[in-house]
Amino acid sequence: MANTVAAPTWNGIWDDIYRSRSWGKYPKEELIRFIAGNYYEVPDRKAVRFLDLGCGFGSSTWFLAREGFSVDGIDGSAVIIKRLSERLRYEGLDARVVSGDICDLPYPPRHFDCIIDIACLMCNDPDSTRRILDNVFDRLKPGGKIFSMSATPASWGATSGKKVAESTYRDLTEGPFANTGTVRFSSEQQIRGLYSRFNNLVIGMSEYSVGDNGQFSGLIIADSASIRDAMQAINTNGREMVLVRDKSGRIIGLITDGDIRRGLLSDCTMEMAAATVMTREFFTVEPDADRASILDVMKARSFQHVPVLDHDRRLIAIHFLRDLIGAMPKPNIAVVMAGGRGTRLHPVTESIPKPMLEVAGRPMLERIVLHLVGHGIQTIYISVNFMAGVIENHFGDGSGFGCHIEYLRESESLGTGGSLSLLPRRPDHPFIVLNADFISRANVTAFLEAHAQHNYLATIGVGPYQLQVPFGTVREAAGRLESLVEKPTLDILVNRGIYVLDPAVLDFVPKQKEFPITDLFNDLLTAKKPVGVFNFDDPWMDVGHTEDLRRAQRGW
Repeated sequence: MANTVAAPTWNGIWDDIYRSRSWGKYPKEELIRFIAGNYYEVPDRKAVRFLDLGCGFGSSTWFLAREGFSVDGIDGSAVIIKRLSERLRYEGLDARVVSGDICDLPYPPRHFDCIIDIACLMCNDPDSTRRILDNVFDRLKPGGKIFSMSATPASWGATSGKKVAESTYRDLTEGPFANTGTVRFSSEQQIRGLYSRFNNLVIGMSEYSVGDNGQFSGLIIADSASIRDAMQAINTNGREMVLVRDKSGRIIGLITDGDIRRGLLSDCTMEMAAATVMTREFFTVEPDADRASILDVMKARSFQHVPVLDHDRRLIAIHFLRDLIGAMPKPNIAVVMAGGRGTRLHPVTESIPKPMLEVAGRPMLERIVLHLVGHGIQTIYISVNFMAGVIENHFGDGSGFGCHIEYLRESESLGTGGSLSLLPRRPDHPFIVLNADFISRANVTAFLEAHAQHNYLATIGVGPYQLQVPFGTVREAAGRLESLVEKPTLDILVNRGIYVLDPAVLDFVPKQKEFPITDLFNDLLTAKKPVGVFNFDDPWMDVGHTEDLRRAQRGW
């Protein structure tokens, strides 16, 4: 349903933007992680009230409504509210959206459990932002949360317009916010000042940056650049390539040093436009593409670099054969349990460690290592026992896989938890522990974030599993038959073999003794320590038996 109330502070430029552009079909990944970590385990999602502030095309509203939460949305544009209402009605989703003034929210005090701001507040100067946040604070229930995304001063185009207030510019001429009116680019210190009324503030600055700065420095040039500029960029970045963007920040081409050489041999001059020699059609992948599979393609087709672009062709990351730009390094370590003998897979595992069995041309353990590195894990410990040399010779110190690897050498089997006692030093941060005999695309980042948000001492990763009962099941009471179901399928949650542990958990691990990690969790529960559960919904496969291995090799 949609209503209209007065919107005196609305900047009408957004009506024109909404008429001419199609943004935000899907929600931000950061928002999905936040919602999953804070609200997925509530007993009644409909009882949780969200407000999507400046909802725009409604990707956040749509997502929250689809997930079963109670959602309101407000935006100054009657144009976009009408379009969003039609989308919600077409998809049969229940959400209340209105056109109104975010400086005077038309909702009662203490009404919402959480307020979502995806780059809405940043379109206001600091004074207006404070007034809006006062409104927001009053509409939140005690203990309510705000999720807010803002641009930083390092963002591309931040100073290309007219400065109208502290860190605030109007009529930007460059970057993704060009021609969008007023935009505020705030530092972490400024954010803390603006949001000072909110307790337990956690800041992870998100740059809307696809420019010649930060982590992509020297890897992108403007379409107005010359061939000389392209050559200088390639010489500086040492990557033998540079990407070309248009004025809106979209990637439109790629130039290699070979392209430049061929252009000069064809009588191009150094002052000619770089676009003269750029390649417009080149291989790219989407942000959710599996890193291990991408590397397989790169090796097969001799690609040295593969850009990761979003649906608007903006740069998210770049895969190189030797590393990945765009995965933020994490201080967390990972421990991979790879010391088992894999007896259930005999005779296959009599001459090779189970984790080194290949699936789709790559050892399972290598897939795990690359997946962890893709999520920013820089240090990995691998526990080894049976045929340890095969594993150590393959991975070495990890430098060939983009990380640092050390080995926990078991003189005898210590089980899935006992080898934690071999860690040479106590980690400074929560760490990941996982088995080496399953294949998964688990969102390690979301897992770590959920663990930290709830202050658990340990979190176990679980997933859905369907169990086919091979017999008819009977329900009876006092000798009378109540129901008979033929071979039912039971939906249950199972342990996925991946965990996040706080360093303090190591006090519960005995030294040099076989110790299943399930015993660790039972000991924590006995001691009444906070233990969490994180639900994964990605495809996965435990390779425990010969038939499991065959299925993985056929279909993964």
